[in-house]
Amino acid sequence: MFRDDAQRAAVCNSFLVHVSKPPLFTAEGPIPLAFDLLEACSWSSGERAFLHLAWTLWDAEKAVPFMDVVGSLDSRSYALLAGFIAALGEGSPAIDRWLASAHKSRPPPHALRMVDSVNSDREE
Repeated sequence: MFRDDAQRAAVCNSFLVHVSKPPLFTAEGPIPLAFDLLEACSWSSGERAFLHLAWTLWDAEKAVPFMDVVGSLDSRSYALLAGFIAALGEGSPAIDRWLASAHKSRPPPHALRMVDSVNSDREE
């Protein structure tokens, strides 16, 4: 399915960035904030859907029912998810192409640096 954990993390983060949330996954696994958010998250239902989708991709034991994910998505989010599912069926090169396409619609890089400040606050 995925070439390696770096590609898996990139997919997880693409879904989070799609809903203007910071990246929470690295090739080594989820950052501490990802665990906290999974337990107590005040995000909107669409944002939570992508958080749960990312966790499902990272750790199947944290999987949520498919309809819990797709039940609250808008058409743009459905398109992103459908593109990923199609790429998933074709293998890691197609996932790379999907990632490149998903990155074109990302928020500006300064928005993604938010995770760095959140992590540094947690370490203090």
